[in-house]
Amino acid sequence: MKFYLLLACSLLSASAVAQQIETPPPPKDEPKAVGYLPVGTLNFTDILKGPPALGSAEEAADFATVAEAQRTVSPERWASAELDDKMLLVRFSDTLGVPLNRATLPRTVKLLNRALRDAYNVSSAGKSEFKRARPFQRVQVARLCGHDPALPPEPVPKTLTSYPSGHTTYGWTTALVLSDIVPEKTPALFLRARDYGESRYICGWHFPSDVEGGKRIATATVARLEQDPTFKRDLACATAEYRNVTRGEKMPKSCQ
Repeated sequence: MKFYLLLACSLLSASAVAQQIETPPPPKDEPKAVGYLPVGTLNFTDILKGPPALGSAEEAADFATVAEAQRTVSPERWASAELDDKMLLVRFSDTLGVPLNRATLPRTVKLLNRALRDAYNVSSAGKSEFKRARPFQRVQVARLCGHDPALPPEPVPKTLTSYPSGHTTYGWTTALVLSDIVPEKTPALFLRARDYGESRYICGWHFPSDVEGGKRIATATVARLEQDPTFKRDLACATAEYRNVTRGEKMPKSCQ
């Protein structure tokens, strides 16, 4: 199974449209990406505090934020949220200034795919543990990305994968790694990641606390990756690749 489809399965219920990590997608026969870190290097229990308790004030605030975001969203912001729901790397191309695909930045895309696998390992473990229903499964949302009209609530949810938000984990992982490659674009990349995460509750797929959980996992994962020698080597080559594409600088022999 291709990496982008495997991630999509962890994020969405069977009724949703699969998210593409890469656009265009990778070759059908390409093996899935392998992370830099051994599975279990990071424990979600050290990173996440868990979702709000059922019936708590914090949970009520989660529901209120989702409802308000859906009530006030502009047509332009809704369209952006729907694109965020469907795609990942290409949604950072404008901020990066060049197409974020393997035709333009193959080393960078490979680096990100491996880092995303590490983030996925932590995020999926958290989802399996916390088993939280999504907003649209609990109440009737006004709209739901990927579905028109929105799906009805599920008295018995088919899946329980709301916390933490996988899309947000991948969005922030992408932004954090790219900020290591292009530090001068850090503010813009972080703004894009923030909007990417907020798209999840605008879409009706997640609560704000799910989004915060995803950001926590991404931050912890990238901080650990920055200590890994192989990641650092690949990061240096991805940085050289970006400078080669945008400034015409020569690639070092170690990256050729």
